[in-house]
Amino acid sequence: MKRIPNDYEMDDHEISDLLKNFTIETPTEHEISKTIEELRFYVPKRRKTIQSYLSQTWNMLFYSFNPVFIFLSLVVYIIGIGVNLNSNYSPYFTLLVISPTPFLFGLFELVKGRELKMWELEQACKYSAKQLLLAKLTLISGVNIGFNILFCILAEVTSANLVFWKLTVFWIIPLCFVSSISLLLSLKFRGWSSLVVLPVLWFGISFMLQQIPGVMTFFESVHWTVYACLILFSVSIFNWQIRLIKRGIHIEANYS
Repeated sequence: MKRIPNDYEMDDHEISDLLKNFTIETPTEHEISKTIEELRFYVPKRRKTIQSYLSQTWNMLFYSFNPVFIFLSLVVYIIGIGVNLNSNYSPYFTLLVISPTPFLFGLFELVKGRELKMWELEQACKYSAKQLLLAKLTLISGVNIGFNILFCILAEVTSANLVFWKLTVFWIIPLCFVSSISLLLSLKFRGWSSLVVLPVLWFGISFMLQQIPGVMTFFESVHWTVYACLILFSVSIFNWQIRLIKRGIHIEANYS
């Protein structure tokens, strides 16, 4: 069949020249993330149960988490128990020093994808970046709290004249305060150096305080309302950061 000429037909060179006049702007990471989050609303969701949530969290952690930080945290607590049994250090001071260390160690795992340039790979996998971050954060916090409670029990069993609620206060306050500040700094600033500085700085400040005469007596005499305000302030900062992670603000800012 003979082809009929068309006045509107163009050859490849003409089409190429025409298309060169059009420019398409590449969307930013924030726009891509925003589009994905908006489309998630239209994806049918299965009804989630506690069992399915725990199963999903476990699968994410098994896929992405290195348990070395748990081993390091366990070593620190074993050293703390040894110090508590074989030295004149106050168990309250020992717990105050070691209580936030699992969280500080866990920060290395929390931002590993960013620092090892693997963030694009994690984004392409089954679970979203925010899900991985929140799952890791849940595990790190849970392990930290579990170790502190176990240390309180062992300290009360092995040492006389210890008050359990006072031991609890001495690990809750540094954990809440240090974890909220360290999470803020680790998500705000890039590089391994900030993660290395945090535990060194914490241990340094703790042992400097120990050298001040009467400092532990002062801490024990502070009114409970002061501690309550510190805890509320720290929890507020921590909760604010969790909300930002859920909205993807920190992710877009630091991983792009």
